[in-house]
Amino acid sequence: MIERIGGHEGLDVTRENGVIVKRGHNLENKHKTQFIDNIAALQNEERMLKVMTGSGFTPEVVTDTVVADGIATLVQTDIGVTEPMQDGEAFRRNCIHLLHEIRARGVRHGDLTGVNIVIRNNWPWAVDWQEGHMITEEAPQKQPYSDAYLLWRTVSGTLGLNGQFDTPRVARRWLAVLGSLGGCRWTAETRKLPLAGLRLFDLGCFQGDFVAAAHVEGMEAVGVDSGGFRPGENSIAAARELWPWIPPERFIRGNIMDVEKFNCDAVLLFSTWSYIVQDFKRRTAENLLGKILSECGVLFFENQLWGDGPGPNFFINEDDIQQLLESYGRPVEKLISIPVWGRPNSRTVWRVG
Repeated sequence: MIERIGGHEGLDVTRENGVIVKRGHNLENKHKTQFIDNIAALQNEERMLKVMTGSGFTPEVVTDTVVADGIATLVQTDIGVTEPMQDGEAFRRNCIHLLHEIRARGVRHGDLTGVNIVIRNNWPWAVDWQEGHMITEEAPQKQPYSDAYLLWRTVSGTLGLNGQFDTPRVARRWLAVLGSLGGCRWTAETRKLPLAGLRLFDLGCFQGDFVAAAHVEGMEAVGVDSGGFRPGENSIAAARELWPWIPPERFIRGNIMDVEKFNCDAVLLFSTWSYIVQDFKRRTAENLLGKILSECGVLFFENQLWGDGPGPNFFINEDDIQQLLESYGRPVEKLISIPVWGRPNSRTVWRVG
């Protein structure tokens, strides 16, 4: 049985006898303004799939590209039909692992949009590698965006079984950080990861999702956490298990108040400062903010309002947060406000510095 499942001008994608077959020929497009080299595109896809061989996130090449009578044919393994996402947290974390595998091979997919992600049992399979290239090569530029931006946008827009997007807002918060630091764009001249070498410190990192997201951008990322939310929980041990390709010393179990230096390019303080207020009182918590802002390049801050969990009673609305942040004398920018499922208020990510 042959089932056509995709394609474009001069290219057909079919499911045949348990494999995916792509057949393409070269042509000018219907407006005669652009030559479409489908043969070279399929040969390039074969090249990229071979670079990604063994990653567990892409199809495998079954038969190398064969060109006969002006038609190129490439045969790949069949990943199957995409399924609804069952577990948003598992899917999000698997997407970080996907980015790690791509980046570890020095590759850019180039078109890592939702239609090119097949979800199977919360596992993201990246397909359609015709725009792919080594990061050191000139980009074909179908999309002027980084793989991270396109993939995180897919994660943030994928609806879970609970009817909610991106619980607990990790993807949308990270997109705000990524964009603010300049990690979303990709030009034809780009030859390295835009954020490579920047130092990031996540205060209250829990199980290390933001540290892992920063690590795959080439950043020198470190996280600290006191242990977790529940008695006996060890979030740092969980982080080291979740992200085995990150050196374990990048995840520190300890108290934020014991950190001596914050001299890095970016600090994350997400939904954590309220607990410092609870444990050490307002003045100590405000002094900590001052120390962080005197030493770091930029602070990304998010906090609960009064009535939202541990939100302090002096944060009645966002104006109160903005006023506090502005009191330290550095530029303050509101990046994004995100509704919190099951809570009365949204939470806003601020950039300070």
